Amino acid sequence: KKNFAFVGWFAPESDEPFDFDAPISDDVDLTAHWAITSCVVAFDCHGGSAVQEQTVPYGDYVELPDEPTRPDHTFDGWYMDLNLDGEMTDEEAADIQGNPELSPWFWVTKENGTWIVRVEYDPDSDQIFEDTTLHARWDVVNHAVSFNANGGDGAPSSQQVTHGDKAQEPDVRPTCTGHHFTGWYRNKDC
Repeated sequence: KKNFAFVGWFAPESDEPFDFDAPISDDVDLTAHWAITSCVVAFDCHGGSAVQEQTVPYGDYVELPDEPTRPDHTFDGWYMDLNLDGEMTDEEAADIQGNPELSPWFWVTKENGTWIVRVEYDPDSDQIFEDTTLHARWDVVNHAVSFNANGGDGAPSSQQVTHGDKAQEPDVRPTCTGHHFTGWYRNKDC
């Protein structure tokens, strides 16, 4: 049996291995007992570069691999499923997602119609006692869009724009004595 070591044959309701030197006086059903020796830790990279699974001794800690990569994203850590007693409601999920004290530690996502709560894996305190999947969490890269009035007055505040989204044209238009504002350009000489 994979990841298990054979302990011995046991009679029903016995905590001791069966004594094969004892005489048999009745029918007996013996059951194999196994002890887990190792656990498989898989890494779900959720669109990032692949990471090889690890075999970890039972009760040991995962040696975290090099961080995976994903275009236009930054890696935010490895998370493991948190086993909940019962299903989470949409309102409960929104409460966690909207709470700045909880959202860095818990990752709440909906998969196949069911809310899943994941907690960040801590390689110094989270022991592995069963086959486990660690999930890569990603943040989409944000880009700063700043506005330079190019000698004028009244440049609007900069914007943080998620990669692939569009910047919003500011309502504020700069002024410059003797000049007419023609728009925002990447090149300051326009």
